[in-house]
Amino acid sequence: MSAAGRPAVRVTASPAENATASPAERVTASPAAQGTTNSAERDTTNPTEQSTTDPAERDTTNLAGQGTTKPAQRYTTNPTGQKTTNPAERDTANPTGRDTTNPAGRGIAKRRSANPAERDTASPTQGTAVDPLEQDTTSRAHGPAANSLEQSITSPAQGATASPPEQGATSPPRTTTAAGPTKRGGNSPAKRATVHDIAAAAGVSRGTVSRVLNGGYVSAHARAAIEAAIAEVGYVPNTAARNLVMQRSEAVGFVVLEPHSLFLEDPNIGGLMLGANATLSAADYQLVNLVADSERDTQRINRYLGGGFVDGAIIVSARTHDPIIQVVADLGLPATFVGHPSDLAPAIPFVGIDNVASARAITERLLATGRRRVGMIAPAVDRDSGADRLTGFRQALGANFDEDLVVPVPLYDYSYGVQGMLTLLEREPRIDGVFAGSDAVAAGALQALRESGRSVPGDVGVVGFDDSSWALRTQPHLSTVHQPATEIGARAAELVVCQLRGETPERGGVLLPTPIVWRESA
Repeated sequence: MSAAGRPAVRVTASPAENATASPAERVTASPAAQGTTNSAERDTTNPTEQSTTDPAERDTTNLAGQGTTKPAQRYTTNPTGQKTTNPAERDTANPTGRDTTNPAGRGIAKRRSANPAERDTASPTQGTAVDPLEQDTTSRAHGPAANSLEQSITSPAQGATASPPEQGATSPPRTTTAAGPTKRGGNSPAKRATVHDIAAAAGVSRGTVSRVLNGGYVSAHARAAIEAAIAEVGYVPNTAARNLVMQRSEAVGFVVLEPHSLFLEDPNIGGLMLGANATLSAADYQLVNLVADSERDTQRINRYLGGGFVDGAIIVSARTHDPIIQVVADLGLPATFVGHPSDLAPAIPFVGIDNVASARAITERLLATGRRRVGMIAPAVDRDSGADRLTGFRQALGANFDEDLVVPVPLYDYSYGVQGMLTLLEREPRIDGVFAGSDAVAAGALQALRESGRSVPGDVGVVGFDDSSWALRTQPHLSTVHQPATEIGARAAELVVCQLRGETPERGGVLLPTPIVWRESA
């Protein structure tokens, strides 16, 4: 074809160029010809002149080389063979996902990326005007986009300026997550920081890092650098590996030889555990709860204590001749018993209260109110605490003690208090005073008396033991003995920690005071 107003010259239509038509003359390439002219009619474009496209009718060539003439829809072909349309029908499919359509839909020739057979090349004097919002995108399969020497420059005849330098889209898109770029292979977790990482970040040797981690001496400057490096690399000590080497667990077992239900409901056990945990935490030891509700549980816990999983143990509610007493003695395990089973070895420390003296004191106080027929609901007489409280009750009554007015029950439990009180009423309807071996049992006794039509303290005076939360949950509030459960737990933990430090505790155990708290129930 020949350009308007100039002599016939030859046009070289290489695969890298697209034919454009003047407004007066549009050429549609047939599939066979694919938009190329024969050698006799080739036209050479003047470098200073460019043909422009009628805004209403643009002729663009797709990958097959076939011309399209629809004035209402402009097509540009990306490397995947998909087409992008004007703003009304925009469909982008380039590798970066950007919209390459002219936002205004105006007839400014756009740069396009094509396969090797139809790649646009822009000479320094003859280029394609580019919308500043559009970027050249090139398929990774078809090679790089134009570099800085191949940027499209607008012809001076068009009065437009060249687009800013553009980077090629040859590298794979950067993979990111919501939190930022992924590390070490996509979304896989980062590698755990090691002593080597700390040493590299701090610029010191691994030995210096190890001394800091193990409490050794290093200079203040080196310590500061290592601590900063630890924070930088996110180092967390591998406690399991360290414990394996050091043959210690930095844990202390809290062994409760009671049913699961009592472990959760008994306020004294909770107080003991909290006191022990506070002391162990201050010494950098972890408390581990172990509850034995059956013979199988006991055997498993005994194996656990001998397996190196804990460095020491606090034993709660052990009975006389309990197997765990012998296990602790055989292992030489640093341990403290809460309470004092009669067969406990003298070398094993214990912490508790004087249950005999405390029970005697509260019973004498009850007798002082004028009660004459006094009975006892006696829980847990198979362990030292229950047996000692029964002994104190017996001592307070002296010659007036009546075996029929003692009802043993298995546990320090509310429901056993209800049952025990009903039994006492059957045995002695004239009963006017009751000592319950714990506040939970006393609360159950109050319920049974209320259901039987007896008033408290008018008809029957009731006292408990522990000064736990049960004492204030009843109506009327309970007169009771204060048992310092939290202090007992803390003291037991202190004795274990002392043994772990290599110290020998004093023989004879520790007994804490138990004042009487008098309220409205007696």
